[in-house]
Amino acid sequence: MLEGDVDDRYERGRVRRKEVLGDAYVEEVLAAATPFTRDLQEYVTRACWGDIWSRPGLLRRERSILNIGMLVALGRAAELRLHLRAALSGGVTVREIRELLLQSAFYCGGPAALDAFRVASDVLDELGLDQAEADTTCRHLVHQAAFAWAEHAPSDISEKVRSALDDLRPHLCGVHLLTYGPDLGLNEETADFAVFGLFADEPAYRAYADHPDHRSILHDLVLPNATSRTVIQYQV
Repeated sequence: MLEGDVDDRYERGRVRRKEVLGDAYVEEVLAAATPFTRDLQEYVTRACWGDIWSRPGLLRRERSILNIGMLVALGRAAELRLHLRAALSGGVTVREIRELLLQSAFYCGGPAALDAFRVASDVLDELGLDQAEADTTCRHLVHQAAFAWAEHAPSDISEKVRSALDDLRPHLCGVHLLTYGPDLGLNEETADFAVFGLFADEPAYRAYADHPDHRSILHDLVLPNATSRTVIQYQV
């Protein structure tokens, strides 16, 4: 393989790893690599994050759910803690985590599930999330949108949309998660820009969608410059 291809895989993996696990964690792990561990970190970044996590066949939240199940089965508490945090930051709900761990009790065994529930409870406490949310009948709304930019779109269009959404975010209520940027892995093809939102309920989503600043972003920035727009919504 050409050296340039290797570097491309590493950079793609580094970006994807940060998107899922967070900038601070990834920078800390890579900076802490020693001459003894550096090759492993580079391999993980290229092969796991640059190749597997960058594939379009599954949504990112689906990969997170799969990872949690496999880590429970393997009994890898440290990695499980890391990926539970990533999953909860990426739109997987407390209720979904609870159901996943309950199912693992049958397929992976009681001791593995008990350990996993202990780790998950610690993570929820660390993140300040209400464990009682797993028993609520409230139906959260997930909103996913992916765009491909037209050839005539300004070179900085993604940054303009990101900046406008940054300005809008503090004015919203009932938003559990709102993340956006180039290629969040939300559709089966690579997107030039994508948005993922987890809203407390339908009114919270409507407040976002109908906000004048959001309408301005959509009609002034996105629609005139996009050649395709894919929107998916569902309740969890």
